[in-house]
Amino acid sequence: MGNATMSDVDAEFRAFVAKQPTLILGSISRSRTNIMNELSAEFGLKYRVFVAPINEKLIRNPDPAALVTSLSLAKAAATREELLRREPEASGLLITGDQVVVCQGEILEKPIDADQAADFLRRYRSHPAQTVGAIACTDLRSGRQAHRVAVASVHFSDMPEDTVRSLVEEAAVMWCSGALMVEHPLVWPHVRLEGAIDNVQGLDKATLKRLLLEMAAEGLPRVDALRI
Repeated sequence: MGNATMSDVDAEFRAFVAKQPTLILGSISRSRTNIMNELSAEFGLKYRVFVAPINEKLIRNPDPAALVTSLSLAKAAATREELLRREPEASGLLITGDQVVVCQGEILEKPIDADQAADFLRRYRSHPAQTVGAIACTDLRSGRQAHRVAVASVHFSDMPEDTVRSLVEEAAVMWCSGALMVEHPLVWPHVRLEGAIDNVQGLDKATLKRLLLEMAAEGLPRVDALRI
């Protein structure tokens, strides 16, 4: 698939979805579920959500790509173990992901408090942010995996201080890496993206489609029904 165009990938993905694969999203992130729902609307994809928590603070790495990859794989391991404990006969592909924001060479994760969130947002006035996100796909039965990292850049025009205060008071940004929530109506007028918005939001559609097709090419059992 290395030289495939996006139209080729979309055609292959539509054929993949038509086989009714069992897909499990190992995330309760609102942005990731929204993106999966967009894929559902466009391609008829069906999925369910199952999550097993991990202590993300125990996994550290100064390299952003290595960090998010390690976190995605750790989430996959924990979720697969718990799902198979509860449903020993479960099969299908498990999707997990993680994302950090990098600004001025520093990895920014979810803010620990309102002051830190405001500090992150003020930084973006003069320094572009880069989102680094990993997606892992895991075969529940065999444990076989594939994973990739996607990167996007976000450039801000000057964001007024009252906008920063409003975003922090609203608190939605507290759940976002680097307090970065580009789709927010107060933020969107001030940003220019280099990359797809779904990439910035934590689940790059193009990367996910290619990963699922890569896994399917190596053999994915077809199922007759999907339990939601």
